[in-house]
Amino acid sequence: MIGIIKAFVNNKNFGFIKGEDGKDYFFHLSDFENGVKSSSLIDGLEVSFDETANKKGYCAKKCKLINLSEISGYIVPGSFLECKFKGGKVDKVKGWDCVRRSDYVIMSMDRDPDIAKDILIERCKVVGANGMILLKRDSIRCSEAGLGSGTHYYTGHSFTAVPVFLAKKSANGSLTDEKIPDVSNLCKVLYDKMESEVSVRAAIRYSWYATIFLVLFFGYEKVNIYALIPAVIMFFLTPKSKDCWIIK
Repeated sequence: MIGIIKAFVNNKNFGFIKGEDGKDYFFHLSDFENGVKSSSLIDGLEVSFDETANKKGYCAKKCKLINLSEISGYIVPGSFLECKFKGGKVDKVKGWDCVRRSDYVIMSMDRDPDIAKDILIERCKVVGANGMILLKRDSIRCSEAGLGSGTHYYTGHSFTAVPVFLAKKSANGSLTDEKIPDVSNLCKVLYDKMESEVSVRAAIRYSWYATIFLVLFFGYEKVNIYALIPAVIMFFLTPKSKDCWIIK
């Protein structure tokens, strides 16, 4: 009989074949002939097999791959995926392969944990990722100026994760290796850009501090006030280093 691999659980070495009769046949990796490896068994691949049955249901035996060379590419998940939160220890997403993994970590923080996580997901998408692993959440005590002379304390929720591109080989896949985004390189480019901007603007900030000192020390008469206008504008536009949300 001819059928198509419906699903294969790689770490358990078993799966199901949808036969041409419409029935689902259970198979184990050992049921394939010619020493087929688990890496060769992907969803949508056409196979031939002998149909059998036991008390548990229908089974496929003496399985053989057909037209293995027709595997064209990868399929990707239809939505952004993440590993389940287990203290940042899970480094894979069930049912998918991490075909591209970043050497950098993405971070986010907000008072609302849901907003903080949404920000994290959007930042992962910016670097071409369609999933994230090693998700970790922390609560941080933060402070800000109160309405009066006091200080207001609140809890900030911080998330970190490694962005990845998830996919798996399929006989029906249209995505090729060349078109898969290099998540790690995109992170590096953005990280270098952020670091450069922060360094330049920090230099402008310190120049502004020095200018204020000169005005106070020498007086307004000896300092060109109009020349300070660009520095004043840049001072208020200068972000703090916390705006760098990529960790090397």
